[in-house]
Amino acid sequence: MEKTNRSYPSTRRPRGERSSEELTMLSARIDDELNEYVRATAYETRQSKQDIVAEALRLHREYRQARLAAE
Repeated sequence: MEKTNRSYPSTRRPRGERSSEELTMLSARIDDELNEYVRATAYETRQSKQDIVAEALRLHREYRQARLAAE
């Protein structure tokens, strides 16, 4: 059996450890209750957590822009 070349690093980091100072896992910065809600929603809808958070941020931005326009 021939080994395949991987395009990702062979070394693994412990969960939560950052590869650079600019990167922080989202789950490390949000409330545990909110993180659990996103996880449950992802399970129920079969969407990725990233897609759920992106949609929530898009809706929040639209709401804020509509509110500012109304003022």
